[in-house]
Amino acid sequence: MHLQGDFQEAFRSYDQFNSPQRIPCLKYLLLASMLTGSVVNPMEAPETRNFQNDPQIISLAKLIAAFQRKDTDTFYEIVKNDKNITNDEIVKKYVDDLIHDIRVSKLKQIIRPFTSVKIKFLSDELKWDPSDLERNIAILIMDGHIDGKLDQIQGMLFLGGTGKDKSGGAQSGSQGAGSKSADDAEESGNEKYIAMELLMDPVVGSCRPASLSSSLKEGKKIHIVEKAPKANPMAIRKFQQTEFRRFYDRGDLPVAV
Repeated sequence: MHLQGDFQEAFRSYDQFNSPQRIPCLKYLLLASMLTGSVVNPMEAPETRNFQNDPQIISLAKLIAAFQRKDTDTFYEIVKNDKNITNDEIVKKYVDDLIHDIRVSKLKQIIRPFTSVKIKFLSDELKWDPSDLERNIAILIMDGHIDGKLDQIQGMLFLGGTGKDKSGGAQSGSQGAGSKSADDAEESGNEKYIAMELLMDPVVGSCRPASLSSSLKEGKKIHIVEKAPKANPMAIRKFQQTEFRRFYDRGDLPVAV
């Protein structure tokens, strides 16, 4: 947020003196607003409205509008085909991060009404590679941004823990996504779930999804583990008969152990 404020103050100063530097400063103000996830569109400010149709600004003005609407189709079209975006070295450097951020934001919006949803459905809606989508969903679950479980075997994302409501009944969760209840998954044989391990970041020395870039292929490992067996602590256990136990049960020991 400090960076965005610095660009905003710099733009006002340049604009006050009609400096040509106000145009690139406004471009990077719009870029900083998207990278920080700001819900305020700088192009709606009185001092920036006169620049909405500027040839150097119009592309980024459309881009930030699509970003805040979570309009992924328009966003993809602009970053792919608009030369003002593809030819700007600084903006192009952060395109992958912007694509990832709008995908995550759109993902949270799509899954909100569901209790379970197919990964293929999400992949088609977001135009996101399924394997990369699964990795990022696992990161979001581990970081607490999504409350759910990822079943890679069935290609399903189950929302809200177990997928049951408070009365114990399974919710429908089939609103246009071809999903099915979490109960069906729990009753299926040989149940498996995803276990995710993040590699330590070599720079900061902590676990993080390496700037959450959609083009990131390494830095994370996925392996599948069998579901842990039930402990069943109240079950009666059979003990192996030993000489010690025989003498103890017979009362031959001088003290009780």
